[in-house]
Amino acid sequence: MYLSAIVTALANPFTRPHYQVTAKISRRTTLLRRAAALWPNLAAIGVSAAAIGHGFLHHSDEPAFLAVLTFWCAWSIVALSRYTAC
Repeated sequence: MYLSAIVTALANPFTRPHYQVTAKISRRTTLLRRAAALWPNLAAIGVSAAAIGHGFLHHSDEPAFLAVLTFWCAWSIVALSRYTAC
């Protein structure tokens, strides 16, 4: 794509080529289509939430482990949820 634009621009140095920008996403997306496109983020958020729950249930006697696990999973959830918000 970029190479064809360069070749077109070099082939016509004194005229402006007609470029067209194509839409990358649809203007009207449904909730189901958004969920299908974002399922890896949604799955990672779910796994991170499950990891926090698992840590509190099975590793409650290790506070340093729980602190690192909770921070890491919470950071992952916040970072991924930025791209899944409406």
